[in-house]
Amino acid sequence: MPETITCYCCGKTLPADNLVWNFVWPDEIAALSALGRKRTLKFSSDSFLFSRNHGAAIRVILPIELENGRTSTLGVWLGLAPEDGQRVNDAARAGGDAWVGFTFGGYLLNEVRPWDTYFAELTVVAFEDWGVPRVTESTSPVVQRLLTEPQPVDPFLRERIHDSTPKPKPP
Repeated sequence: MPETITCYCCGKTLPADNLVWNFVWPDEIAALSALGRKRTLKFSSDSFLFSRNHGAAIRVILPIELENGRTSTLGVWLGLAPEDGQRVNDAARAGGDAWVGFTFGGYLLNEVRPWDTYFAELTVVAFEDWGVPRVTESTSPVVQRLLTEPQPVDPFLRERIHDSTPKPKPP
């Protein structure tokens, strides 16, 4: 087994046993058929999207410390207020001083099971040039606990494996 892997989302080198999962889409967009996604998405990439029905969203990292001393990093989607979409996009595209330290907020667009996280209000910070922003705090007591208290490993892993299992396509 290799000692390191490269994160496809942000390009960082990570330990091979790092617990990294990325939600491909915000939950409401994931629930759409491929045709429904094509109709609603005006723009999408691995890190940013704009939807006619759901507005702008950016991928952010939600770090979850586990009781075994390891940390899982989840690539989740943060919904941006209409007035923030362009501001965040401009800072991200500029990079450098415009991006490093850039702080903004929004709403979590993924349900991170086994916890009730959907639409939790989050604050995120871009710590590295061109890096994926990280969640640093939340007004949601549930998400704030995920950020500050080690979580049980087994329920967390059970849900991640469930989330990773291919789902049957709707007819």
